[in-house]
Amino acid sequence: AEFHRAIEILDDLVRDFPDVPDYRFELGDVYSSMVSRKLYGRRRSEHSAEDLAQFEEHLLSALDVTKDLDLSHPNIPQYLMLKSRLHGTYAKVLKESDRLVDADRQYRRAIEKQRLVVRHADGPHHEVFLARYRLSSAEVQFVLGQAEDAQGTLETLVRELETLLNDPGTRLGGRSQKSAEELLADSKKLLRRIKT
Repeated sequence: AEFHRAIEILDDLVRDFPDVPDYRFELGDVYSSMVSRKLYGRRRSEHSAEDLAQFEEHLLSALDVTKDLDLSHPNIPQYLMLKSRLHGTYAKVLKESDRLVDADRQYRRAIEKQRLVVRHADGPHHEVFLARYRLSSAEVQFVLGQAEDAQGTLETLVRELETLLNDPGTRLGGRSQKSAEELLADSKKLLRRIKT
């Protein structure tokens, strides 16, 4: 209920003040938070086709309202981070809907945006998000029969994660450190599966 009320208010603000980018950002962020809470809070098997269709509808609304937001305001990294997150979340919804070609396309967009985030924002935790998208993309590529592409992605990803985790100058912090370690283990596991 709180999300729906926030969406109503922000929708009105976006309509009344279309030239104020912060309202568009906030509306996209609310959609993203609403979907993420439901999507990542349950196991895949608990998402009905209706849930996934609703998630997709919300994410498409968010992508529409934030269209070109990051391009027209390249000096605001939060806009770029939101676009990366929206594409990554949409890719996960598509993957769970077994629309793998579309999921791969969205993962590639998320990776493209997240690479820009890594380049322009402080903090190695942004590299962990990039690694997550790249691993997910490799999983989709593997299922689509693109094992060679997936293997190349994973080999590079393993090297980069090992470097990130072993660099004494990198301070990941608790959750990011654990996420990076899990991503490395999952990447190695999938790489072994591809090679056998």
